[in-house]
Amino acid sequence: QASGSLGRERIELCHEQLRLWLCNEMDVARRRELSERLATAFGSEGDAAQVATLWLAAGHNEKAATHLVETGERAMKGLAFDRAAELFERAIEVGSWDPQQKGALLARLGDALSYAGKGAAAAKNYLAAAGLETNTASSLDLHRKATAELLRSGHFDEGLRVATEALRAAGMAIPTHSISKLLWVRARVRMRGLHCPETPAKPVSAEAAARMDLCWALSSGLC
Repeated sequence: QASGSLGRERIELCHEQLRLWLCNEMDVARRRELSERLATAFGSEGDAAQVATLWLAAGHNEKAATHLVETGERAMKGLAFDRAAELFERAIEVGSWDPQQKGALLARLGDALSYAGKGAAAAKNYLAAAGLETNTASSLDLHRKATAELLRSGHFDEGLRVATEALRAAGMAIPTHSISKLLWVRARVRMRGLHCPETPAKPVSAEAAARMDLCWALSSGLC
């Protein structure tokens, strides 16, 4: 079956047995050569999964992974979040990533799933990314995202567990006040008043900002 305009003709074998026969008639080197030529010809215009499969068949796993990531980013810009999630997930599978790169891709996959409304799946990838993160502030921020996604999607027990672990790592804990302690705190606030003296603004460290964001995600998710 032939299609396409003059100069960009495309020939597609409709019968699977013919395709298999033709592939079997070629040696490995020839198949890799043709796969590479096809992947180059399709470029960014072809189906992302198809082009990535061609790069893999040509023995260029890294090119396949890079193509999937780039196409995933374009899908994100086009608001095709489910498609972007599929592409990022495939890129993680076929690429050889160092821990930092894999963590960044897992976080991006979490973003795509979050925008697609799949909170539990997004949280799972955020936590996986946090496990590869060496920066404390970035790790806390990923835990914040995971907590927010779990709470928003109704997974309260899991969300509280994740939040408790993250707070503990940040040197904090979820309050467990009794009624008497709560009354005492309210009395202290009443005696002190709600007025706060103005002080010059001071820069906030990334870790302190991440701790505040984590507390906000927890409190807003439980409201």
